[in-house]
Amino acid sequence: MATIALAASSDPLSAATQRKIRDMRAILAKIDFALDERYAMRYGYFAEENFSAQSSAGEYFPANGERISPQIRADLLMELFTDSRVDAIVDISGGNLSNEVLDFLDYSLIADHVKPFAAYSDNTALNLALYRYAGLHSVYWNASTIVCRGTRDIRDFVSGKRFIPYIFPDSSHVSEQYKNISDVLVSGDLPIIGGNIRCMAKLAGTRYWPTLHEAHAVLLESFSQTLPAAVSTFTHLRHAGLFNHTCAVILGQFTTIDKTGQRERLVQIMQEYIDIPIFHAPYVGHSLSAQPVTIG
Repeated sequence: MATIALAASSDPLSAATQRKIRDMRAILAKIDFALDERYAMRYGYFAEENFSAQSSAGEYFPANGERISPQIRADLLMELFTDSRVDAIVDISGGNLSNEVLDFLDYSLIADHVKPFAAYSDNTALNLALYRYAGLHSVYWNASTIVCRGTRDIRDFVSGKRFIPYIFPDSSHVSEQYKNISDVLVSGDLPIIGGNIRCMAKLAGTRYWPTLHEAHAVLLESFSQTLPAAVSTFTHLRHAGLFNHTCAVILGQFTTIDKTGQRERLVQIMQEYIDIPIFHAPYVGHSLSAQPVTIG
């Protein structure tokens, strides 16, 4: 029986996530997978007495107003990587706090105990730090989507499969150049870096910023950002040099922008500043049916 361990490197997990984990546990049991929930047993994120009422921002914190320390969150992650009984790790937390754990990880030790790791959203910062310093090819993915997508992704994830996003070129610029780059992307020969646009921007100017000396594709998605906010973050990333050596930009779901019909405008603004082929990946992001993508 394969064992998948649960981690939470960003904000404390919410009651909604609790319900997803219960569904995950049941689904995984049906295919003879075990879910290691030592995080839940240790820190009691399901216990109402340990957490305050939900804030207006939708976050949960301990009733005493203190978060779970980054050292403790990092220690758990290190323990899961080095535990031979754990076959793969999924982190389904999100929010704001994942960059706190980066200074407390032993990247050399993780590099010696590489195993499948999946995380998404705010954990973009963690994924990219693990890629740079441990050579770990994390999977950008919320594993609780197996509740909607089925268990195929979990089986492929644990087996170490490389996930390539479904993409199509932006209709405003279709050329032979796009066709060639699309073929390279689909073949898996072009490294993909990125994730959530806001959370990637937190690494700019830090030692965790990805090295950008080789050709790569940049994946960007957003949850709840307005058009002005997304453009501001894009500009910040551009100033930080993210698009140096970039062969393609892949735009996943931009939830608010897509809902308001402003996706075309976002592309137009981006094309004012970068002359790089833009592709769309409609199944990458925060939706309940989001597909996994391998980073690196």
